[in-house]
Amino acid sequence: MNGTRFQRLLTRKVLLADAWGIWYTETAPVQVVLRFSPTVGGRVAESQWHASQEIEPQPDGSLLWRANVAEPQEMVPWIRGWGADCEVLAPGALRALLAKESRRLAYLYGVAETPPHLLLWAKADRKTHATHLLLYHMIDVGQVALALWHSVLTEATRKRFAERVALDIERAGNLIAFLVALHDFGKASPAFQGLHPNPQYRQLLTKTGFSFPKQFTKPARHGTISAALLVPLLHELLNLDERAARQLASMVGGHHGIWPTNLRMRPEDVGEDTWNSVRSALVETLVAVFKPPNTAQIDASEQARSVLCTLISGFTSVADWIGSMEAYFPFEETPLEPREYAERSGQQAQQALRRLGWLGWQPEGKPVSFREMFAFIEQPNTIQQVIIDRERDLHPPCLVILEAPTGIGKTEIALYLADRWAQKSGQQGAVRCHADHRNQQPDVRARCRVLGASLSTASG
Repeated sequence: MNGTRFQRLLTRKVLLADAWGIWYTETAPVQVVLRFSPTVGGRVAESQWHASQEIEPQPDGSLLWRANVAEPQEMVPWIRGWGADCEVLAPGALRALLAKESRRLAYLYGVAETPPHLLLWAKADRKTHATHLLLYHMIDVGQVALALWHSVLTEATRKRFAERVALDIERAGNLIAFLVALHDFGKASPAFQGLHPNPQYRQLLTKTGFSFPKQFTKPARHGTISAALLVPLLHELLNLDERAARQLASMVGGHHGIWPTNLRMRPEDVGEDTWNSVRSALVETLVAVFKPPNTAQIDASEQARSVLCTLISGFTSVADWIGSMEAYFPFEETPLEPREYAERSGQQAQQALRRLGWLGWQPEGKPVSFREMFAFIEQPNTIQQVIIDRERDLHPPCLVILEAPTGIGKTEIALYLADRWAQKSGQQGAVRCHADHRNQQPDVRARCRVLGASLSTASG
């Protein structure tokens, strides 16, 4: 054996020293602790399963088995092979993985009955029919709202929100997250659930006790249904007066850009009996997850309420946009404990904001000139100069509408204003939206990259 081959073999041996099979990591091995029942304890003790294993017989005949393993997940097939005679005690992540698998098997074989509210869907792939459950999507969007509240909004913005509902910042955040999570409440209805791309899904719901009308005549939109159903819910659950409940319900339900005004629903759109019970179960779960206070007091003035409702409407739309990104919130149709899923979803929300560039940047309070921001532009054109001059007299929050031909430089001046206002108001970024697909063009992406460390931007 030559030296090179020997060195390769030695390297493999070192790399796989702590591996269960062939998986290895550069981090320290993890201690795995298993408890084997008396039925199989003797069989386990007969073999050397891992180089680091330690066994400890127990008085009741069971066996504690310990080993330091590079990647515990590689052990899952082996652990499953012992069935109920093997219990994972550590690490927690491995135990949670096996617990999830056990629940999945229980639902698969009918040992455990799936709660009806965990049958409803929110999103589905039209080709593969892969499905994301409604409760999970509502939790996803609520967790994004909570992450935005704590990690993106400035202290001043949070205070303004909190003052509008007469709550401290912490409880105001819980209230906002709960309201935002309810955005798709209207999907818990026959009008929406009958739209799944797989016809068998509707058959499954029917067998479970859900009723559907024989024929729909233009079903109501789920956002409108959300608004209609939320009015009495917000009135009773959060002790809001009926007018405030109606306004907030319309803002939350109108997260796709249209605020519903006609909230009269037909019975065939919202359903009865089973539909009412699953909606109650959804609300109870969301209350347990987000813990909204019922002591909010909304300013009675029309202006104050309009400002609050507009803020919540925009906040809901942004949270739903991020919470609907499959790259960060993959489809999940396995029934899970809500708290378990909420914890996972919260981590995914933070990861989404981090990867989208919403975290980390802080305004320095030092606005730069148009020339400094766009060094490749020799001088601003006439329209851009007018906006630059007028900006000095504008005090955010405010709205600037610029109508000009394509190619005139609207993107640059919009980004300039965004940065100026972010520096002045302590904002932590900007959202760039286009009505068409120009945001996919390299020139637009290049213009946004010009901002670099100056302004955190997210495209939509």
